[in-house]
Amino acid sequence: MLIEEYQPQSIQDIQDAIKDLLGDTLESMLKAELDEHLDYEYGETPLSLEIPLITFFI
Repeated sequence: MLIEEYQPQSIQDIQDAIKDLLGDTLESMLKAELDEHLDYEYGETPLSLEIPLITFFI
């Protein structure tokens, strides 16, 4: 049981337990949302940054 495993003594202990239990899951969900929204995976270079900059002198 959650209370037996974490033995919370304060509200901060409860918050830390929840963060420990859900942190990785929420992070994965947020990364997936960003991947979908930005149209590239987390850690990849977006296509717009792969195009070399060309300077023209007039």
